[in-house]
Amino acid sequence: ALRHPQTLAASLAILGKFRAAAQIALQEESLYWLVHNGTVHIHSVCAPMITAGFSGEVVEYLIFAVLCFEAHVLLAAPRHLKWRVALITEVCHCYDDVKKPEKAMEFIERSLREIKDLQTLEALDPVPQKPEVGAMYAAAEGKLALLAARHDGALKDAGALTAKLTAPGAFPGAGEKARCLLEILHDPARRVVRHAPPIEGSSAAAAVVAAAAFVTPHVAAMTVGLTHAVATRAAAEAAAAAAEAENKDPNVQSQVSFYGGDETMAGDKEPMDSAPAAAAPAEPSKEDGDAPPTEEEAAPAVDPTAPPPPLDPEAAAAFTASLAELPMELHTALLKQCFNYEAWDTFHALHALAKLRLADAAADAASASSLGGVAVALAAASDVLAAVRAVQTEGEGAKDGGATGADAPEEEGPDALHALGETLASLPPLAAHSCADIITDSALLLW
Repeated sequence: ALRHPQTLAASLAILGKFRAAAQIALQEESLYWLVHNGTVHIHSVCAPMITAGFSGEVVEYLIFAVLCFEAHVLLAAPRHLKWRVALITEVCHCYDDVKKPEKAMEFIERSLREIKDLQTLEALDPVPQKPEVGAMYAAAEGKLALLAARHDGALKDAGALTAKLTAPGAFPGAGEKARCLLEILHDPARRVVRHAPPIEGSSAAAAVVAAAAFVTPHVAAMTVGLTHAVATRAAAEAAAAAAEAENKDPNVQSQVSFYGGDETMAGDKEPMDSAPAAAAPAEPSKEDGDAPPTEEEAAPAVDPTAPPPPLDPEAAAAFTASLAELPMELHTALLKQCFNYEAWDTFHALHALAKLRLADAAADAASASSLGGVAVALAAASDVLAAVRAVQTEGEGAKDGGATGADAPEEEGPDALHALGETLASLPPLAAHSCADIITDSALLLW
């Protein structure tokens, strides 16, 4: 609908009215909240227009929204930095769409200077700065640093980008490396299910290669840690089951002694010791002779109640670090981008890891309740994209990174389509928010 000339003109007229109203409200300091709400409405109108390809028409209104926060003393407060940086990000994406990355870089540098100036003014206050205020400034500067990395021409080479990600101190915050990759891969015109490879020589192509190098060690570390957690939990469950079985034995013995040992149990027609004799064991074949036992027969029986040995300190540290570097929300986002850019090996690894993480979260009741929508988003994205991949690859999903193992259909056609339909039907309502575009395009594919 936005591509219709009349609809486009009406949308631009609405943006003009919002800008005029905000300019009037700026003249009265107490109406800062009205200016803030005006920037929210401007963004809500611009967002679908950017997706529709009208970034050049709306960028001036987003720049105006950013300038509102710089011009108003109350809106320049640190508590508004998060929304201010979000608007700056949209401006840069618009410049990217119209092929003006140098303008985006200029706007990022200007915004960094403005935030630095604000910090300088804050430092003049004799009252010490609160830690939460410092965290707001650090988060804003970190986000702008990720935007700058997206527009750094030197990072269009995969080797340079990988070296940047692995350089000590380049991205000190937890999860910042994944966020940097996601920022470079971001493209509002692309939809996850409608995948296509990146353009050769582009920043996205370099980010796809760097993502594989980034994901591989974290997947390995988390696989070791989660597998160990599964084995530990299985041993605990086996020990609990054995203890429960032992607790039932005294009841059985009391019933036997009540009936006099050799007497029959209530309802039995035969004495307990008159059970039919077990079948005589088959005599060994003469041809077999005294054959030595096989390795499986000679191996000692494994005690299912024995927990596995603890992880060595290095593996435990790597597992903890990987959980911090790749939390579930970033795991979900990278899974989507790898599917969208046809990085099938990386998608396969992230999909297998998602199964382990979700199984571990489901087994831990406290963890599952605390994750909530984050776990639902990962489960929905993982299941739906694997089912879509199985349909699109004509039964070769297990070979090139779609549905794997037991999830991979033996053949394409009605079975794969049926599996996709069942997957979509089983999604909880909460998934409609986090995976709206995936669910919509998957339903169209099914149709």
